[in-house]
Amino acid sequence: MTHQDNIASSVESGMELAHFDQQKVGRPTRMLKISEVISRTGLSRSTIYNKIDCKSAGYDSTFPKQAKLGARAVAWDEVEIEHWIQGQLRARK
Repeated sequence: MTHQDNIASSVESGMELAHFDQQKVGRPTRMLKISEVISRTGLSRSTIYNKIDCKSAGYDSTFPKQAKLGARAVAWDEVEIEHWIQGQLRARK
């Protein structure tokens, strides 16, 4: 079984979601489900989805896009979410 097969198996079994950053081979990055993104950002579910919808008045091109994990599952890269939060904190100064 390849490493990619192990990741797919973890996703399907509901274990911690992870993928490997192509820039840093071998360094795992957690994938966050919507509930974790809500918790970390303090934003509501609808606000998050408005930020990624280019047709929405609340669209934010800097907000990380979600990755499709399956037919009905998406998640966000933890590092991208943390960078976005840090950017928001820097912008307020």
